[in-house]
Amino acid sequence: MMKYTFVDNSDIEGLEKVFGVSVVYLELDEKNRVLREVGVDASGEIVHVFPAKKGEYGRYGIFDSQTVSASSEVDPLFFRELWDKALR
Repeated sequence: MMKYTFVDNSDIEGLEKVFGVSVVYLELDEKNRVLREVGVDASGEIVHVFPAKKGEYGRYGIFDSQTVSASSEVDPLFFRELWDKALR
């Protein structure tokens, strides 16, 4: 079963400075490995999507299949809508 969460500048110092994103929404598998990610900047614009051909961080993404603790839940429908918007 997939889980959905997010990380922001309060979780990772320098996230915005290094990657240009304020929040990264994540889809996790049953072992909490990152499968998909959507990054949003401070103005609310989608600036990163992985995996996708237009992903700025190459074929690995920001989290590169890392295991992430899902402490903050995101509604799966919200993630899907954000993902679909990112791919347009």
